[in-house]
Amino acid sequence: MDENVPNFSEIDGIITTLNHSNVVKDYFNNSKKPIYTIGSRISPKDLMNIAKLKEGTKVAFICLGNKGGESLANRVDEAGIKHISSITGGIPEKDHLNKMINTVDYIYISEAACQELTNLVPEKASILPLELDNTSEQILKDLK
Repeated sequence: MDENVPNFSEIDGIITTLNHSNVVKDYFNNSKKPIYTIGSRISPKDLMNIAKLKEGTKVAFICLGNKGGESLANRVDEAGIKHISSITGGIPEKDHLNKMINTVDYIYISEAACQELTNLVPEKASILPLELDNTSEQILKDLK
């Protein structure tokens, strides 16, 4: 574990996102280093753009893994945007991904997954950047 991370002995702590916290905690379960979990959100501007889509618009939310795609779709749903038809996916699911690309009107992709998809379908794909939530910003400031 530690030997797989370059300069691990020089690291004071580990920062991960909420979506990846379980995997990171499992990976570093033998480490005594603190693990800080931070959260992110979709910007209000991006939520407004999604909210402007016509009712019934088919939208895919894609990240590196399916869990990330589900998280993006859940954030949109939690913002009260319920008039679109959402499906989710991850980059490794090639068959499912190809079907999604051909059946949706828009594709919102995480920055982590953007390189693979923006080249495939530039006319449908938009990057959905995430920003730190206020609590996470404060956590990181306090670490200084």
